[in-house]
Amino acid sequence: MQLANSLLAYLPAAVIVTLLPGPDTALVLGVATRHGVATAWRAAFGIGTGLMVWAVAVSAGLASALRASANIYTAFRWCCAAYLLYLAISAVVASRRRETREPTATQPQPAHQSAAGYRLGLLTATLNPKLGVFFVTMLPQFIPAHAPIVTYTLALIALHAMCATAWYVMLAMVARRGQRWLRRKRVHRWISRSTAVVFTTFSIRTALLDR
Repeated sequence: MQLANSLLAYLPAAVIVTLLPGPDTALVLGVATRHGVATAWRAAFGIGTGLMVWAVAVSAGLASALRASANIYTAFRWCCAAYLLYLAISAVVASRRRETREPTATQPQPAHQSAAGYRLGLLTATLNPKLGVFFVTMLPQFIPAHAPIVTYTLALIALHAMCATAWYVMLAMVARRGQRWLRRKRVHRWISRSTAVVFTTFSIRTALLDR
């Protein structure tokens, strides 16, 4: 009963954090535009998996240790910033391509492309130090005294992961309805460059993030 109450209390926070535009949103829209909705769905499930990676890390105390060690945290933070910058460069390269093929219902996407979508989502969520900071600082207030910390932590972040996966799948479905418009050359270029700006901004913010 206490766990259910904690989940209900945490649900609004999980939804609000999920709906806030960030690198995950930019990733899903960018993948949907460049590679199609099916790959964007896999990216959404990759993001959910990345959140569960953080669930294990927080439960094991790794996130707190990462936050407590200045040198390790700084190294991890710069790795995250470098990855976001890589995504920004990839978006710029995609915006310069002259042709954008539109996947059809009868044309299945290559397996390696679908796997790449999942991998991008997994890495983008896992290499986001703000998630670790958020969970370490936010979750304790939703865990009652004398409650099993590991069980509650896993349950709360699992709820967050489900909200995130559902939202990004819905976002990809919205992109699917407007896929023909999204894949116009001018729109494709604008979205790719906007995505690059978002990733660059978050890369800089991550590099300058204070513990």
